Amino acid sequence: MQEAVLRGLSYFASFRGEDGRAWLMRIVRNTAYTMLATRRRADAGMDRNEALNGEAVLNLPDPGEGPDAALGRKEDTERLERALSALPVELRECLILKELEELSYKEIAQITGVPIGTVMSRLWRARRALIAGERIADDQ
Repeated sequence: MQEAVLRGLSYFASFRGEDGRAWLMRIVRNTAYTMLATRRRADAGMDRNEALNGEAVLNLPDPGEGPDAALGRKEDTERLERALSALPVELRECLILKELEELSYKEIAQITGVPIGTVMSRLWRARRALIAGERIADDQ
């Protein structure tokens, strides 16, 4: 986030008075993709256990809930992460911006650089894919 804000400040002269939130989110998106690509290249030679070592502490269950609730929440989270990971990047990106970031179609269109109709289509396809994946999981 800090890197994105620094980039936003350095490129503020290019801001043309449009929606400031969407403009900054686009910078955050591009910065995140750049950093992910850099991390993938750096992690290519790293052992999987070494990569996950730091995450183990973050995944501790809340001490206030019972083990069955923690397991259920963990399974739900893993199922959602698998379902989201199975989506193409374009669909996943639109779904996360709409449902988690609660952005409007117009803001998502500005961030991703596609028309509003494409955003709506991608959201519809992403939701359908998640529903279809849920039905398949329930049948198993």
